[in-house]
Amino acid sequence: MVATNTEDTGTAQNIWYVESGCSNHMTYNRSWMMNLDESKKSKVRVADNSTLRIEGIGSVKIKRKNRLHATLENVLLVPEMKCNLLSVGQLTEKGYTVIMGGNAQIEV
Repeated sequence: MVATNTEDTGTAQNIWYVESGCSNHMTYNRSWMMNLDESKKSKVRVADNSTLRIEGIGSVKIKRKNRLHATLENVLLVPEMKCNLLSVGQLTEKGYTVIMGGNAQIEV
C-alpha cells in the first residue's frame, strides 16, 4: 500500500506525511472522519512543543497506490493541525511492514 492522499485530490492539504515519532494518525479535516467519536477529547503535544486540542477519534479512508482504498482507524481529529500525519507505529502495530523510499512515499 502506498498512502498518498484522501478521496479529495489535487492539493497539498490532502497529503499524509509519514511520521515515525507520531504516536497516532492525525488529521485536521473533520469532513474526512467516519465514525467520529467526539467524546474522546484530549490534548496532544506536537514537534514544536505546543499543545493542540483533540476533538475526537475516528476512521479516514485513503487511496492506495494501486487505486484501491484503505481505512485508517483510530485517527485523531486535531483541527489546529496544519497537515495530516501517518503514524509509522500505528501501521506496524496493525502488522504492516513499512518501507520508506527516496521518493517521499511510504510503501506498506
